[in-house]
Amino acid sequence: MRLTVDQALAQAIAAHRSGQLQDAERLYRAILDAAPGHADANHNLGVLAVGVGKPQAGLSFLKAALEINPAQGQFWVSYIDALIAAGLPAAARDHLEQAKRRGLTGDAVERLEKRLDPASQPPQALLDSVVAQYRSGNLAAAESQAHALTLSFPNHELGWKVLGAVFSVTGRSEESLASMRQALSLNPQDAETFKNLAILLLKLKRAEEAEAACRSALALAPDYPQVHLTLGNALIDLARAAEAEESFRQAIRLKPDYSEAHCNLGCALKLSGRLTEAETCFRRAIQLNPADAQAHNNLGDVFKDLGRFADAEAFYRAAIGLKPEYLEAHSNLLLCLNYFETSSPDTYLAEAKQYGSVASAAATPKFSAWSIQPEPRRLRVGFISGDLNSHPVGYFSESVFQHLDRDRFELFAFPTTPKTDALTSRISPFFAGWCPIFGMDDHAAATAIHTQGVHVLVDLSGHTADNRLPVFAFRPAPVQASWLGYFATTGLPEMDYFLGDRYMVTETEQQRFTETLWRLPETWLCLAPHERSIPINPPPVLTNGFMTFGCLGNLSKMNGEVVALWSQILRAVPESKLLLKAKPFVDAQVVADIQARFAREGVSSDRLILEGPSSRAEYFETYNRIDLVLDTFPYPGGTTSVDALWMGVPVLTLAGDRFLARLGESIARNAGQSAWVARDRADYLAKAVAFASVRDVAHDRPALRRSVLTTPLFDPERFARDFGDTLWGMWSQGRSHPLRKDAPCRS
Repeated sequence: MRLTVDQALAQAIAAHRSGQLQDAERLYRAILDAAPGHADANHNLGVLAVGVGKPQAGLSFLKAALEINPAQGQFWVSYIDALIAAGLPAAARDHLEQAKRRGLTGDAVERLEKRLDPASQPPQALLDSVVAQYRSGNLAAAESQAHALTLSFPNHELGWKVLGAVFSVTGRSEESLASMRQALSLNPQDAETFKNLAILLLKLKRAEEAEAACRSALALAPDYPQVHLTLGNALIDLARAAEAEESFRQAIRLKPDYSEAHCNLGCALKLSGRLTEAETCFRRAIQLNPADAQAHNNLGDVFKDLGRFADAEAFYRAAIGLKPEYLEAHSNLLLCLNYFETSSPDTYLAEAKQYGSVASAAATPKFSAWSIQPEPRRLRVGFISGDLNSHPVGYFSESVFQHLDRDRFELFAFPTTPKTDALTSRISPFFAGWCPIFGMDDHAAATAIHTQGVHVLVDLSGHTADNRLPVFAFRPAPVQASWLGYFATTGLPEMDYFLGDRYMVTETEQQRFTETLWRLPETWLCLAPHERSIPINPPPVLTNGFMTFGCLGNLSKMNGEVVALWSQILRAVPESKLLLKAKPFVDAQVVADIQARFAREGVSSDRLILEGPSSRAEYFETYNRIDLVLDTFPYPGGTTSVDALWMGVPVLTLAGDRFLARLGESIARNAGQSAWVARDRADYLAKAVAFASVRDVAHDRPALRRSVLTTPLFDPERFARDFGDTLWGMWSQGRSHPLRKDAPCRS
């Protein structure tokens, strides 16, 4: 069906506004082929040409629109803008006078008059000098000259543009925003300033605004690879990985050797679970720019997720070697060392101390005094986390925040990311202050926290993603502790305490921590019973006729020794199967690799059920298809183990030799499931085989749920009381006695 002219115009305008400029141009030209005297089509095609930096090409269309309908004021404004952009100021002044005689008034006229005022045009030599100072890195001189330029020629955009860039580089975000917006008000056709604005907004974690700025830039310059890159970054922050992928690919099409675009394309693919493709992208980025520390770090992340820990370690160390102050890469290295079955606690401790040394040295000056009540009636407690949302940290902390006694505590949240969801909405009313620190540098974040006057500041991340451990190095609170999000020392000298429980913390464990260990009286974590009613089905062995073992934890926890032991179980239990569910299983090569790992252990692929991610409800339903959960080691499950018990599925775990490795034991014993703690690998094998041979023991799964719901693991009010006493205990001891890091652990 042929489009009418009006329908074609509507589609053209929609394409124009969304940045699909080739489609818009095609439609405008089709309209003009059918109706050469169409004023709007002429006008819009001219505006499009000016927007992509071709004002000369746009003049004829804009002039035609004006001649067809001289009563349309916007046609005069657009034509005069194009004359200025084409370097024809005399003609622009002449047409502006004609427009005014026809009655054109308003802000647009004032803007054009300022742009055409000879007194508002600075000498070219001055403009060249300001740009040269900025490009050579002489920021102080560039700022001084740009500031003088704005005073002498306030209606010229370049001074504001350079000021915006200098302020952005030097961390003065609000001043930078104001300057950039002023530059754009004077010259709304400047795609580069829109790009710079988008980059700044991304630093401030204002991704939606950054996306809008990118689309404005692309409407002006559709073939600008740096803008496509920045748009992709904004879409990543907005969790729109598929759209981000296309933006990065467009940047690469425009600039094939664009190493940063290859690197960021790898990030988008990794978010989608396509690890093999992500590896290729990161390798290409490194090939193009061997000094790119971020690409090395990102490739390390891929190898960690694939369980290739030696490769991951090598690339993390390469990133740190290229950029010694790259604390994110150092955190990733420390996290990775926890997965190694052969990594020793001494190796980890040495690396953690190195991290702490670098972070502490960079954090100057440190706070040494605090505006707090020395004898408070209510303790002001702050929590720093990027996971105050639907994340394991959010699940386990929600009931704590809810049940801490408001007569004893005043809570403050310091989110490190803008991610929010229904869980965020549920917990935010429990806080007296919700104070985001994303978009702030470490010193600014520490200052914001210090201003709140908290007595105890709690880290909920450790060395996991979105942590802000360097903020703690400034000592924004007199007592600082780490809990829940991590299972090994942070290495920070300024972190006073690390929380554990009686199963995870032994007397010998203290020597592996730079913090003083503090034992909670019962469990280290607690989960409120799920409100969603998910029915428990009978054990699947009853209908399948074979035993189904399973693990829904991260693929990276399934190291070589885990695969070897699980394979022994499968070989010892004929016809049994193993169900694994992890995000990387959307990647066919990853599936083939894990099948090959089991094949080398004598387990054929038909014994494996490998599934990718699913909704949270489907995740819980998966437990109804598992007879026995097999825990990983030395990095056991946390959330997945607690969820399995709630679904009435027993969890077989292995007693470990360090804090992290004893998490599975802590969960089992606090849930009254001590019989499922294996002493060693031989016992682990024996327990799994015995369970498979005596199937009746697993039949009453609802009874297991009822049983664990009576234990400390699912008693949030009891846990909150214990946790509150711990906060007061740390405050009382930490404020009064400078802590020796070789002090015995406390309870």
